[in-house]
Amino acid sequence: MFQVDQPAIAEYAWSTPRHVAEVIMFARLTIRRHFFVVPSVVAAVREHGYVALPDSSSRATYNSLYSGSVAPPHCADDPQVIFRKCLQVPGIGMAKAGFIVQMLTGQCGCLDTHNLKRFGLDANLFRTDAPWSKVEKRLNLYWAICESHGSAFLWDSWCELIAGKYPYHFVDAEAVSQLHVTAILGE
Repeated sequence: MFQVDQPAIAEYAWSTPRHVAEVIMFARLTIRRHFFVVPSVVAAVREHGYVALPDSSSRATYNSLYSGSVAPPHCADDPQVIFRKCLQVPGIGMAKAGFIVQMLTGQCGCLDTHNLKRFGLDANLFRTDAPWSKVEKRLNLYWAICESHGSAFLWDSWCELIAGKYPYHFVDAEAVSQLHVTAILGE
């Protein structure tokens, strides 16, 4: 799953800065949304732009990415630099910054509410609404946790979790993983 789908996403993303923005927007659109509906939301945004966005936080993300007010990460950037750049985008916290880095580089991962619960971690552990010194410590802990599990494990086991949780929408974990690719690439 990860070994096939992540490189396809990265190759697409790094082909243009707009594609990097699409990956960031995809990550934003997964927040507090059943994963099986994300492709329809992404398709609506791709077709109709700003007006299709479901909430003000998503609109803030969109505006910052497509107005040029936040520079997208560059493929030559170190993954931790990409992570920090993603944290500058409105509406992107540590979990989604980690997810974006995972899709773009194959490193880090998404410690979302599903994974925090699985690993017995506090849901507020990685909040970014604190002084930067605290955020910096949390960022280092975030990376350490992701490295201890491995990016591929985080991706593949999350896909297995979601497939098990929504068997009427996904045949298996591979279908969950593939949904990332089809939604982002617009296939």
